[in-house]
Amino acid sequence: MDSERALKIELRQALDEVLPPAPWLESAVREDLRKRRSSRSGSRAQDKPRMVWPRSAMQFAAALLVVVLAAAALTAVLDLRYRAAHVVPATMDVTAYQAMVSRDLDRLLSAGNGVDCVTLQSTCPASGTPVLNTYMRLADDLNGSEPPARFAVIIAQLRRHVGAAIADLDAVRAAYAAQDQTGLDRANYLLNAQGVSVGTMFRSIVQSREGSNLAYVESLRTANQNLAVCTGCQPLERTGSVDCAAIQTAVCEADIVYATSDVESVEAALVSVGAPSSLEAQDALLQRDLARADSGLLAMANAQLTDDQAGFDAGRQVLQQALSMVEADIAGILGG
Repeated sequence: MDSERALKIELRQALDEVLPPAPWLESAVREDLRKRRSSRSGSRAQDKPRMVWPRSAMQFAAALLVVVLAAAALTAVLDLRYRAAHVVPATMDVTAYQAMVSRDLDRLLSAGNGVDCVTLQSTCPASGTPVLNTYMRLADDLNGSEPPARFAVIIAQLRRHVGAAIADLDAVRAAYAAQDQTGLDRANYLLNAQGVSVGTMFRSIVQSREGSNLAYVESLRTANQNLAVCTGCQPLERTGSVDCAAIQTAVCEADIVYATSDVESVEAALVSVGAPSSLEAQDALLQRDLARADSGLLAMANAQLTDDQAGFDAGRQVLQQALSMVEADIAGILGG
C-alpha cells in the first residue's frame, strides 16, 4: 500500500501543470536525450539528410498560423453579422401591404412628375429633389418588405420600374449638364412614362379585391381589348418594322411607351380583380408571361437611353416570345 501511494505521488509530481516537476525528472530526461543523440550519431552516415527548421522559421510559421486562424475567426463573425442583417423580412398581410402602397402612392402624386428640366434654360434641380426622394422611398419600401403571394409578380415588376425611373431621372440631369436637348427630351419622355407605369401598378394593388369568376373574366376581357389593338406592340413584334430602324427616334420611343401601357393594363386588371380558385393556375401563368413581356419592353426603354442596339434587340426578342404566350394564355381563360 505504501509503495502504491509513493508511486501516485511521483506521478502527480511529474504530470501536475501547476507544481514544478519532481527533481529526478530533469535528470531522467537529460539521460534519455543523451542516449538518443548518441544513437543517432552512430547511424547518421547511413540516414538521408534531414532538414531541421531554424528557430526563427518555426516562430514565423507559428505566427502565420495565428494570423490564418484570426482571419478565419473574423470571416466567421462577419458572415454571421451579414446573415443577421440580411434576414428575409416577414410577409405582410394584404391589408397592411395595401396601406403601405397607398401611402407611397400619395407621396408619388404629391411629388410631381419630376420633369422640371424641360429645356436647357430651365433651372434643373440638384440632387435630393422631391421626386427623387420619393422614388428612393418607394424602392426602400418595396425592397424592405415581402409582399403577399397575390402581389408577388407585380411587385417584382414595380421594383424594376422604380429602378428605371431613378435611372431616367439621372439621365435627365446628365443631359442637362451636357447641354444635350435631344437627350433631355428623350430622358424626360421616358421618365414621365415610368411615372405613369408605377402609378398604374400601385393603384391596382390599392384597389385589389377578390373577384368572382364572372368579375375576373370581364375585367380581363376589357383589358385585353386594348392589348388586341395595341398600336405600339404591332411594329415591335415585326422584326423588319421601320419604326425602330433607329432606336432613339421619337416614333420608336412612342411605340415602347404605348406597348408598355397596354401590357400593363392587363397586368393591373389581374391584380385589381383577383382570380377565383378555379382560375388561379391559369392566372399565375398569365401574370408570369405578362411580366416577361413587360420586362422586355423595360429593357428596350433602358437601351434607348444609352443607344444600346444589342440590349434593345434582346429585349425585343423577349417581348415577341412573351406576347405570343400571353395571347394563348388569355384565349385559354376567355375560351376562344
